[in-house]
Amino acid sequence: MGAPKGNSYYLLAVGFKKPKSYTPQALWKKAVEYIKWVGDNPLPSKKAFSNGKRIKEDKMRAMTLQEFCLFAHISRETFYRYENQKEYSDICAQIKDVFYTQKVQGAAADLLNPAIIAREVGLVDKKDITTEGKPITPPALNITVAPIDIPIAEKEE
Repeated sequence: MGAPKGNSYYLLAVGFKKPKSYTPQALWKKAVEYIKWVGDNPLPSKKAFSNGKRIKEDKMRAMTLQEFCLFAHISRETFYRYENQKEYSDICAQIKDVFYTQKVQGAAADLLNPAIIAREVGLVDKKDITTEGKPITPPALNITVAPIDIPIAEKEE
């Protein structure tokens, strides 16, 4: 499935050349601009009803690190390098926390697809309800059948 008609994704990458260099404060300011942009640019959608009527509705746009990097004109590698520098580490952690929280809350309110968001944020529900941690296939049993002498009663006449 391609991008919806009339999208503005290309605007995120316009002028993408050499990655920009940000101070920690400027990176936070850019993150705030991105957060506002996400709120101002929901995803357009059409909803169809059984009576044939269709309505347009806006869907919540999930904040992602990848989209933020496009918005800020930096690569993810640049963001990861910032993240590993002491002066940037708190800002980068806060940015990632905002994105994580928005996705989890959006999924909890059913504004974002919970299954996709669960994978995105690494939530996994692992329950072993049948084997209690033991292998599913039990080990093979060696059964030997020994011959048994069973007296056979003869028919009386």
